[in-house]
Amino acid sequence: INLILNNTNYDLIEKDKINILWMHHFVNQKEAKNLGSEDFINSLQQSSLNGVLKEVDIVSIHIPLLEETQNLISVDELACLKKDARIINTSRGGIVDEKALEDFLNQNKNAFAAFDVFETEPAFNHPLLKLNNFYATSHLGSMTIEGVISMGIAAINGLDENRIPL
Repeated sequence: INLILNNTNYDLIEKDKINILWMHHFVNQKEAKNLGSEDFINSLQQSSLNGVLKEVDIVSIHIPLLEETQNLISVDELACLKKDARIINTSRGGIVDEKALEDFLNQNKNAFAAFDVFETEPAFNHPLLKLNNFYATSHLGSMTIEGVISMGIAAINGLDENRIPL
């Protein structure tokens, strides 16, 4: 299995059972040393986006929505994927071109996608929701006791570290 990862808890991955290809707009190989142990970093294979997409079975997206990531995965990128690829987006809506994804999933019945974010929310009556190979859930991953406490602490620390501009 190949997987594209980004900003993920790498310690949970059994590295002898998975081949990890990665592409990151914001981290180069030198900065990647902060992601984990040296052995782990050496096991990663960095590539271009299309280079990664041609090889992977699973695409897991964990990047912010920025001008340069808007529709990062669109028609050309989806065309690089295997016909049974799995696409998971739990980061932000707008990174995957949803119309292009709908077309890809309609043409590739063995592929599937799972999202908890959409470009426009709420996504009631979205065409993707009518597909048998598309799964959707609420974007509530941080709504655990630990997540709420962590966000509260981050907000308090932000008050201490920042000031209101005059």
